[in-house]
Amino acid sequence: MLRDRIASALDADVARRERRRRLAELRARTATLSPRESEVFERVATGQANKAIAIDLGISERTVEIHRSRVMKKMKANNLAELVRMKVSLDARWNTVNDP
Repeated sequence: MLRDRIASALDADVARRERRRRLAELRARTATLSPRESEVFERVATGQANKAIAIDLGISERTVEIHRSRVMKKMKANNLAELVRMKVSLDARWNTVNDP
C-alpha cells in the first residue's frame, strides 16, 4: 500500500515536471515571435480566417499568410490543430507558477 502511494506520487511528479518542461519550451518559442506574429498567432489560434485577420490588422491577406507561416515555423507546429493545442496549453489555468 505504501509502495503504491510512493509510486503514484513519483509518477505524478514526473508528469508535473514534463508539463512544466513543455510549457517552458512553448513560452520560449512564443518569445521568438515578433509583435505582429504574436497578433497573428492569437487570431489564428482562435480560428479567425486570414481575410478577417488582415482586415482587423489593416494588412494584406498575403502578409497574414507570411506571418502565419513564420508562426508555424517558429512554434514548430506541424498543422493548425497542433498550433491551437499549443495556444490552449499556454492559456490553461494549470500553467501558473504555482502548479502543484
